[in-house]
Amino acid sequence: MSQTDMQKIQILEEIYQDINGYTLSNDYRKAHNIEEKSLTYGEIKIPEFSKILEHCAVTAGQKFYDIGSGTGKTCLLANFVFGLNATGIEIVPDLYQAAEQAKAALLKHAPIEEQLNFINADVLTQDFSAADIVFFNSTCFSDDFWDQILTKIAELKEGCKIICLTRMLPQEQYELLFETRDIEFSWGKPTVRIFRKLV
Repeated sequence: MSQTDMQKIQILEEIYQDINGYTLSNDYRKAHNIEEKSLTYGEIKIPEFSKILEHCAVTAGQKFYDIGSGTGKTCLLANFVFGLNATGIEIVPDLYQAAEQAKAALLKHAPIEEQLNFINADVLTQDFSAADIVFFNSTCFSDDFWDQILTKIAELKEGCKIICLTRMLPQEQYELLFETRDIEFSWGKPTVRIFRKLV
């Protein structure tokens, strides 16, 4: 990673110093009596997630989607450092607003060359079939929700790369490109897998 990219990551780290996704998520879930396991909050570490995007061999201008994007860290990283057209889909309004806040802070530092958007919605109602790269922080997804996600990602185009945590994808439809337990997240080191959609 270049010195310029490292400086950009430092800017992102500074933007997120005062944004606490855990507090936002917990407060919202308590206020609305939400116990759904699939909404368990967890965060990437920006320098660590950059390693995953490097393994994806991304190209500037590609379409990146984060499913359950929280405070928007992956999307800001994908856009600002890697030049991707990034979209985050987040169902929790408070986390969505935090992502918009982070985006506004980033715009004060530098112009955004590619598209960077956040959507406050249930991912199952959204069309992300045009994605080139999709990320699922799927460690805490319930089996039922994961089954719905598998149906949804069947719509993805051939060649799309899918980043999953912990979960596996059916090998007859998705080629495993990369697997590691060396990438650190806020809660530990889950198994990270990168797949490529075959059909």
